[in-house]
Amino acid sequence: MTTHELREAVLTSASAEARARNYVERRLFEVRESLDSQPAFFLQAMPLIAPETPWDVLTQPYEDVVWGHRRRNLFQHFADLASNVAPRPTIDGILGRGQLEPPTWETEIHRTGYASALYRDIRVERVGNVDRYVFHSGMCDVFRAFCYLLKELLDVSGTDVPYLVTAVCLNAKGTCIWTNVAFNRFSEPYAKSEIRWPEHLRPTGADPMPIADRLCLEMFNAFGFRKVAV
Repeated sequence: MTTHELREAVLTSASAEARARNYVERRLFEVRESLDSQPAFFLQAMPLIAPETPWDVLTQPYEDVVWGHRRRNLFQHFADLASNVAPRPTIDGILGRGQLEPPTWETEIHRTGYASALYRDIRVERVGNVDRYVFHSGMCDVFRAFCYLLKELLDVSGTDVPYLVTAVCLNAKGTCIWTNVAFNRFSEPYAKSEIRWPEHLRPTGADPMPIADRLCLEMFNAFGFRKVAV
């Protein structure tokens, strides 16, 4: 490549990453505005390079991914992100839900190659003398199911481009994490309003599943644990 071509390639790459991050932030803002006070995980996977052709998400192969038949056999039922109601077309693509109202989780796939999951199925437990929303190691399957959903989409579409994967826990203040240890089974309440995971890049040709393990570890890190404490 000539110097000019190298410069153009670098600028194009930087512009693509900026566009991806802007879209991710815009979607996060929309979801944040739509929630009540309950905690929720919001995961997004955004291609840094647009697919050569838009995904035909209203066809059966994509609907099968939304239904999540394969994920039901791999992950715990409360976290498999498998739609329990018929996938619904949207202006951007297709939407799956854990149940009708209120939806325990929603998965969304856009024609642009974008995918997201909004997970609300977080329960209240008695912690000391206070009722708090509590996370636990089983919720690692939310991250695993989402990365597996992305893997399914890449297989179905034949797309192989780099992806930006992000995760946020909204309304996180006051939440705890539970561990099966002999003492102090509940962590200290989380002090900030949101947990924002580091960004993760899925390079071209890479399996997205290792990202799920990093997201799970980072969830425990946020509550002061060095490792996933089951």
